[in-house]
Amino acid sequence: MSFSDFQFESAFRLASQVYLDVYENINEHYPSDLFDSSDSKFQQKILIPHKQTLLHDYIAYWHEFYLDYAIDKTGYDYVIEEVIKGLDHYGINYTLEDESDESYCNLVEEYKKLTPRIVNETFTLLFNDKRLVRAFNEDIARIIFDMKKTDYPDLLSKDGVVLRRQYLPQWLKDGVFFRDKGRCQLCGIDLTRLLNAGSKIHYDHIIPLELGGNNDPTNFQILCESCNTSKGARHSGTRNLIPIYWSFDED
Repeated sequence: MSFSDFQFESAFRLASQVYLDVYENINEHYPSDLFDSSDSKFQQKILIPHKQTLLHDYIAYWHEFYLDYAIDKTGYDYVIEEVIKGLDHYGINYTLEDESDESYCNLVEEYKKLTPRIVNETFTLLFNDKRLVRAFNEDIARIIFDMKKTDYPDLLSKDGVVLRRQYLPQWLKDGVFFRDKGRCQLCGIDLTRLLNAGSKIHYDHIIPLELGGNNDPTNFQILCESCNTSKGARHSGTRNLIPIYWSFDED
């Protein structure tokens, strides 16, 4: 397992932008507005799980957009404090020769080189919210619904339905299992096999393929056999089952 020294300030700020757009479309940039069914990278990602997920791509878009939009509207003064904090946190050497736009522009360009790391930290926060990833994939389904098998014979099993993967990479299974803390995400039963040797793990599409779901890692959760069977191929559902650190109930 790898660890990262998070800069939570940048990650939370960026995560909040994604929340507002996925849930409320505050800035009129739904995921379905960003992705295009004719794009080969999009096609590959809905078919085959990639570590650089569709949600990574969406977060990266927001990171660049937030900086460029803020600079265009208010100038560098609005973002430069965040930029300098980020560079300092990640130990990036830089020189601020003066307070001119040219010097600030150079710092912003250095900061943009941190995009992959900031994006992955933001993804780590958002990936834990299965209602968020469900809403994200529901919007991606809008694109998939309109795709025709005659146009994408190697991608779809029928109109609007992406081909099912027979094999899921181990890194995906490990990541989803770790996020879901080894528990069925509908009933909460333990699937670690520490308490129940008969537990069988099912890696379930949160948005079923029949409903426009896809094989991006963000669209998976773990279920027990009973919940996966009862959920069926035409029902989407998930929960955020998070353990509470301590209870305020009286002993």
